[in-house]
Amino acid sequence: MNRIDMLINGEACQAGNGATFERRNPLDGGVATTAPAATVADAVAAVNAAAEAFKSWSLTGPGERRALLSKAADALEADRVLLERLGSLTDEEKRGFRTPFGRMEIDFDGFVLARLNEHAVHTWDVEVAFDPEATIAPEATAVVVD
Repeated sequence: MNRIDMLINGEACQAGNGATFERRNPLDGGVATTAPAATVADAVAAVNAAAEAFKSWSLTGPGERRALLSKAADALEADRVLLERLGSLTDEEKRGFRTPFGRMEIDFDGFVLARLNEHAVHTWDVEVAFDPEATIAPEATAVVVD
């Protein structure tokens, strides 16, 4: 199992009240990750930190922004290539797949779930960087805040 932290103001942290939720591996039902169940206060802290960070980001020139966003896009492309390569593995190769993940070792399913999660989060980061009017769908906010 992998423990996920929130990142608020550049610091890894857990929910202010210590609450967590579990994401289950759909293949075996086991716990894949444990993540903070953010409180409203955590969400407010994240929004305030983002607003503060935007002050310096808004002063960043277009050349530097382009370089930073290109770096993020390169990382997303690397994820796409990795996922394509993982998709080409045989069932036997998948069964034997083990890789270090933090202080533990995970199997193929755990690795793919972790990478897909990272890809989704970073894709959202890049989308928001290009579209500051991007929003979270109202039906998703209950999950984010609850």
